[in-house]
Order: sequence, then C-alpha cells, then structure tokens
Amino acid sequence: MIFNLKNIKKSFIIATLLCLVMVLGTSANVSANESDKSIKLSYGENYENKETGEYFRWVTSPTKKGIAANSVAKEFEFKIRFSVESDGFTIDSSSVDIDSTAWVEDVFGNVESGYEGHKYTVQLSRLLTTKSLQFDIDGTESGTISGLTSGGTYKIKIINNDYIPDGQYLVGYGSVTNN
Repeated sequence: MIFNLKNIKKSFIIATLLCLVMVLGTSANVSANESDKSIKLSYGENYENKETGEYFRWVTSPTKKGIAANSVAKEFEFKIRFSVESDGFTIDSSSVDIDSTAWVEDVFGNVESGYEGHKYTVQLSRLLTTKSLQFDIDGTESGTISGLTSGGTYKIKIINNDYIPDGQYLVGYGSVTNN
C-alpha cells in the first residue's frame, strides 16, 4: 500500500478542524451565561421551585372574550433570579397599561436595601413583535404599551436586568389592564 503524502495532509487538516469544531461547540454549551436562564410556563400555569423559592403565579384566572376596557386582563406575582416567561394569554384591546411593583428580598423574605436604580423589564410579545417597559424597583411603576392586536395572544416576560447576588431575589407583582 502506497501512502500519498497529499492525502495524509488533507486527512490531518480535516481531523484537526473537526476536533476544533467539537471542542468549541462543547465549550459554548458549558459556559452558558446564568442571566440567559428563562423559565417558560404554559397558559394559566404557575411555576414554583421549592428548592430555590422562586415562583411565578397568575393571581386571577383568565376570563373569556369580551373583556371590557379598563378591565384587568391578567394579574401576576413573581419571585425570580433571572427571568420568567408565560405562555400566551388574550389581550382584548390595542393598548394596555402595565402596573408593576418590585423589590429585592433575601431567602428569608427580608427586604434588602442598596438597590436604588436596579431595573427590571416587563415585556409583551406576540409572534415576532416584542414591546417592553423598563421599571425601577422600590415603588409602583406604570406604563402603556400600544400598537397591540386586539384579541391577540401575548406572552408576558419579567426580566431582572441587573445583577443580584446568590440568595437574593427580585420579588413583585403586577397587572395588565386593557385600555
């Protein structure tokens, strides 16, 4: 059997490239940023993690079509480290008011101070469209999101924008009101 030096070089280069692709691909999965952790829920489903104390709860049950203007489409409460996203719920107007209040607590439920300027985001998304409001903690914040599809199904996502150390959580509640 005669070995061709040209074929050996090609085989070596291909094997090296394949090894690099495998190593780089594995590294990307292992080094995923914690802030990318998002919890996804099904319609009307509550999330509760007994090990960490995190939760997302719908406070009121969804109502049927024909929700009147200025009526609450959804109310929720949360205790999270990173973010949580619901499955779809119906909004029966082209704009909504979102009211939300949040603060930082430790694992024992004690309110933590020193988080002035800490921000979190409330997002509404439908298909490829996402509309967001950014709020400060330590007080009730309100905002209006317009340009929505009346009768459309939207997801709500709560995102902790800033770092908080282990053992502390972003805690709060809010509502989405049809206009």
